Amino acid sequence: MNTPEMRKAITYTSNLFKEGIADVNADTSAGTNMAAFASGKTSMMMEGFTAIGQVEQVGGPDMGNKFTTAPLPKGEKESVSYSGGRDMVVFKDSKNKDAAWKMTKWMSKPETQAKWYKLSADLPTSSKAWEDPELKNDEKLTSFAIQMKSMKATPSVITCAQVSASVDKIMEQINKGAFSVDNGLEQFQSEAESAGMGN
Repeated sequence: MNTPEMRKAITYTSNLFKEGIADVNADTSAGTNMAAFASGKTSMMMEGFTAIGQVEQVGGPDMGNKFTTAPLPKGEKESVSYSGGRDMVVFKDSKNKDAAWKMTKWMSKPETQAKWYKLSADLPTSSKAWEDPELKNDEKLTSFAIQMKSMKATPSVITCAQVSASVDKIMEQINKGAFSVDNGLEQFQSEAESAGMGN
């Protein structure tokens, strides 16, 4: 985790706080970022697609015409985001394994995923589902369709969440000036190694 690329990225983001572009003491309680964005107090935020509906709800009827979305900025390579959402599994000891597998296959169909989006606002994972006119022609969703092309899954290990929580705390200390970037990177690496994720 203490790579030159990580150093460059964290130096860039921590400078946003040092230069006063981002508020190091911002209220992080639930919903505050949505309200601040909808009111114009903050000019941008980084969120998932569910924020579209949340901001429109907070901002009122005309809010949808006042903002747009964009993929994450990229450097020399790609802008990576991490996948999240729901998982579908069929348990080995399930009493209804055949029915569960049929349901999983049906839910994986592009047309089902497109319809599910319209009912639940969960983005489809199937690229063919994005050909549905309602998704394809939604200007705010286009950024997420683009971003999904460079999406990565987080490591499938139980300690990943532990390391992520530690990194969040260390990042806060870097942003507040309590740790230098280099000191923070050393701590990132130490946390990863102690959790068995150092390599």
